Amino acid sequence: MAKLQTTLTLALLLAGSMLAGDVTGKWSGTVIMKTPDGNVEHQPAWMSLKQAGNVLTGTAGPTAERQSEIKEGKVDGDQLEFKVMVEESVVMIKLRSEGDSLKGDAVIDTPDGKMTASMDLKRVP
Repeated sequence: MAKLQTTLTLALLLAGSMLAGDVTGKWSGTVIMKTPDGNVEHQPAWMSLKQAGNVLTGTAGPTAERQSEIKEGKVDGDQLEFKVMVEESVVMIKLRSEGDSLKGDAVIDTPDGKMTASMDLKRVP
């Protein structure tokens, strides 16, 4: 009986931790981008994410109205990784989930060269 209780308790704790790490929802924040010529730009960011196990889908863009589909999205623990196509550019994004925050970096391959960006988003209620 004690072994069954221990197993059930462990299963509930694991299920709770998986739910706590789910990034499904809407996220809003800022992107600080460094352009190929060295300029720094602050831009808004908006994401609508759906997590199913370790698969991440959804959209990302500057506003809720201007979104691009997430490609090759995956979740590994608190790490998220995905690509977004914006016009002729590929944006590779790596984020870390910290409760109600997503923080990380992006590399944007553009016809004019590579840009880097740091991202900081908060869950939108």
